[in-house]
Amino acid sequence: MIKTDSLKNIYLFKDLSADELAKVAQVCQAKEVINGQELFIIGQKAESFFVIQQGTIKIFRNTTSGDEVALTTLASGSHFGEIPFVTDESRTATAQATESSHLIEIPYSGLRGLLERETKISDKFHRSLSRFLANRLKATTNDLSAAKETMLRHF
Repeated sequence: MIKTDSLKNIYLFKDLSADELAKVAQVCQAKEVINGQELFIIGQKAESFFVIQQGTIKIFRNTTSGDEVALTTLASGSHFGEIPFVTDESRTATAQATESSHLIEIPYSGLRGLLERETKISDKFHRSLSRFLANRLKATTNDLSAAKETMLRHF
């Protein structure tokens, strides 16, 4: 079973009480991966998302010519794979361990069931997820704006 201390440090669950965290922990599973192991690949049906307890995970896509484009490298305390939880679409990138890593796997079906039964947990979770996605969108917008300014300076 997953320790609630591991979940409490993750922003998605930081507003939950000890009892609420215990309920989330019941739907989670520990997962160990080795260096180079892929957790999922772009286009794959998504069934869970992950929290990194220890280790690093690279998120990337390949261009049409086959070149790898690293989107980010995530470390302890980060989570990934949550987009299909919200969109019900397939994976938008590939995730690969860059070292042996200890993860918490959170199956979508278990989390959805819990959120349907526990509206207080659902409210807190979705509020935290919304804040995170809004901040990610802000960062992406800033990155795109900076890239556009750089490109315009070259003309």
